[in-house]
Amino acid sequence: MKTLKIFTQLVVAALCVTNGLQVAQAQPQIEEISVIGQFIPDEKRETDAVANVVNSEEFTRTGDANIAESLKRVAGLSTVGGKYVYVRGLGERYSTTLLNGAILPSPEPINRVVPMDLFPTAVLDSVLVQKTYAARFPGEFGGGVLQMRTKKSTDEFFLNVTGATGFVQNAAFSDGFHMEGGDTDWLGFDDGWREKSPELVAATANDQELRKYSPFSGVGVPQEQLDEVGRSFTNQYTPEVKEIPPNSSVTVSSGNFFEVGSSGAKINYLAAINYSNSWDTNVIERNSWVPSNDGLTQFDGLSWTGTEHSVDASGIFTTGLDFNINHNVRLTSIVLRKTDNLVGRANGFVEDSLDVELNESRWIERQLLSNQLQGDHFFPDLNELTVNWRVSKITAGRDAPDERIYRRDNGEFSSRVDGNLRNWSVLDDEVQDFGLDLSMTFYGGPADSVITTRAGYMLVEKDRSSEIRRFGFAFSGALANDTDL
Repeated sequence: MKTLKIFTQLVVAALCVTNGLQVAQAQPQIEEISVIGQFIPDEKRETDAVANVVNSEEFTRTGDANIAESLKRVAGLSTVGGKYVYVRGLGERYSTTLLNGAILPSPEPINRVVPMDLFPTAVLDSVLVQKTYAARFPGEFGGGVLQMRTKKSTDEFFLNVTGATGFVQNAAFSDGFHMEGGDTDWLGFDDGWREKSPELVAATANDQELRKYSPFSGVGVPQEQLDEVGRSFTNQYTPEVKEIPPNSSVTVSSGNFFEVGSSGAKINYLAAINYSNSWDTNVIERNSWVPSNDGLTQFDGLSWTGTEHSVDASGIFTTGLDFNINHNVRLTSIVLRKTDNLVGRANGFVEDSLDVELNESRWIERQLLSNQLQGDHFFPDLNELTVNWRVSKITAGRDAPDERIYRRDNGEFSSRVDGNLRNWSVLDDEVQDFGLDLSMTFYGGPADSVITTRAGYMLVEKDRSSEIRRFGFAFSGALANDTDL
């Protein structure tokens, strides 16, 4: 016990001496230290709605080429046909797709839907999937909102060049169908190879009906002109068989910034281009049966083999003026192109035909062009007033020239006369959008609560037009293999 008492007294004395020394010492002068960093908000944690966020880091880690591939990993979402996104099991028409807050047009001729395979991950910074209603989003959805955000300008110089190659099993280095085209097919652009012939354009001017002239109705064209139109179609019906190359892609991106005088303002930019080639082979067996007196009887049986070649070309350019950390204005331009070339053949029997061959060739170009000017402003002295505005013009288009569907019956007694169809279709969809969002924060409410108020305004103008022309050969003979047209 004696030792314990001495130890306690020594500790108390030491503490008293130390306190006295601290009072007597002069306070040292320390220079100001500034720590500058970028605030990265956790949007999923802060939101009061049911939402998921997929960012650029996840795009890089998973190696997804487009947004459709990334979103199929999000809980509650599913991808149909490799491009349409279903939220909570609802169809694609129950979702709303936004690009930096602006409503997107659709390049699809029938559905009011945006195919997500049109957006490569190389041009996007993040995707927000919100499954419940919020006042800051348009209310025309039942499934959810897909908010895509493009990459912003940078605060440092960078130059990245990346390339990748890969292959799909049973496709690369295997035989596949190929239909001859123009010199720029590898870029995803038709150089006029599939355009209507001058004879066809002249015969169908002013929506003239393309059929043999009838003196009773006064409708149609002379037989000689009709023969010229028939001979003017590209006489190419048999696809070639070639070895399918592996998939490939390349992405080039660069960015930098410049200071404006001594005001602290900065001008920055980011530019990126992406090009990719991909191939795939589809093999489908289709059989159907109908009931009969002897049980089930096979009605038809077809074996389909198709080769699909996709060319993706996209680019983004964004430049911004940062007046300071609270005020900035940004201009973003995006062009997205995706071209699908499908060549396929089915062999088997259909209905009463003992032997039939069905061939199909499609060339579909889809494009989305977006120009958007937007600004973000923050006024901390006005109850943290936040002002966000945007003006955008977005155009989506679809061009499918010379789609060919033809059927060849080998039966001697076949009377089919629908063996050759040629289609041309084009679609243009334009959306002009203006939006203004305001928010203010008030402190010191009941029970020291924080109240945030929001208000917004959106004006959207849409213009959509489409045209499709279908042409077919009408056989004059009694049999399908007659040459008279």
